[in-house]
Amino acid sequence: MAMHLSEAETLSTSPSETRHLRILAGLDRDLSAAVMQAADRYELAQILQRRTGRQVLLDERDDQARAAVEDDRILTGSVSDRRALWALGDSAPVAARFKLGERWAATVRADCQPTVAVLSLEADLSEEWLLVALEMTAIAATTVLAMQQRIAEAEVTAWEDLAADLLSAPCSERVEALARRLHYDLSVPLRVALVRPEEPSRALASSTEQAARRLKLRDLLMTERAGTMVVVVDQDVDWEQFAFLVSEGLGCGVSVGVGNAVDYRYLPSSLHGAQTSLSLSSVLGREPGVTRYDDLGIWRLFGSDDLPAMQQEIDRRIGPLIRYDRQHGSELLRTLSTYLACSCAHDAAAHALVIHRNTLKYRLKRIEALVGCALADAEDRFHLDFACRAWTTVQALSSESGCDESRLIRAAAELGRDSG
Repeated sequence: MAMHLSEAETLSTSPSETRHLRILAGLDRDLSAAVMQAADRYELAQILQRRTGRQVLLDERDDQARAAVEDDRILTGSVSDRRALWALGDSAPVAARFKLGERWAATVRADCQPTVAVLSLEADLSEEWLLVALEMTAIAATTVLAMQQRIAEAEVTAWEDLAADLLSAPCSERVEALARRLHYDLSVPLRVALVRPEEPSRALASSTEQAARRLKLRDLLMTERAGTMVVVVDQDVDWEQFAFLVSEGLGCGVSVGVGNAVDYRYLPSSLHGAQTSLSLSSVLGREPGVTRYDDLGIWRLFGSDDLPAMQQEIDRRIGPLIRYDRQHGSELLRTLSTYLACSCAHDAAAHALVIHRNTLKYRLKRIEALVGCALADAEDRFHLDFACRAWTTVQALSSESGCDESRLIRAAAELGRDSG
């Protein structure tokens, strides 16, 4: 603490000065013990009031002003007065006294940070011992504040480390050790969700945390990657409401991709599902909003790595049409895709293609002959429809370098809009 006055009675002072020194020595002992127990600012203000016998007011920055007295008298004033108070407090050195009307006040804040609270009491300028007591208490409160901040920062780092390790190396001993330290339950299924705002925002993490608090989500793991929030949850979540709350906090729309629930050892696969869902939400024209991997159905194939097998299926189903179009400059593949997208309605398809109805019928007969399928058969239509969509995907993919998951998914944009 700021001073140690246990031998104050040995000093050559007047009786009143000796009494004041003894008060400060007792205050020092009480504050030291309180700091060791990480007492809150309210408790420290009570110690100051009990030792000095003066009314001590504690004004919190969050406007929940409290008095460290039984009758709950608090520091009052107009809005402009309160703004002036914080302007004074923010400009004052840490724990330093400053005049506040008829009172003396001292700040509680960390270095280079806004003031968290202001302690104040009534004292004359001649009552130096009271001003010292005020500053001692403000120093104690600032010390506790710094301790709490360090603990909070360390805990946040630990939670972020657990999230990162679960997503990259979930079977490591480090994950189990971190989970035990944080009392995080790895025995329940976990799920990954990705939250991506329409516009980049520095408030993404805080808005996500606030949404989680409002929904009372427990043990939420979060880490931010390239402007997207990665969230790991161990419980059912109303994702539509979650997205709405995050959007409300950011002031812009958000897209949420939700992976499947898995054992923690397979959490990277849930991340893969969330990535697939989020990417498809964009290319399918379904953002902002929520896309669940469990609901993607056949669209999951566009997030797989089995591209050669997909290409083989394309060639087997519609390869003759692709080659015929290339050789003759025709549009049989486009005709088939449009016809199937129009639910096999001749008039609608002819209108979309800007051709005569009879021309459409002629083309469809030519298509059936080339692919060896009957468009009247529901199963044949299904396979042809899927092959057309997959072909459009691969064509878009071929214009980009590489064949990673995100490119394959983005390439499905035209297909997704047709299926929506």
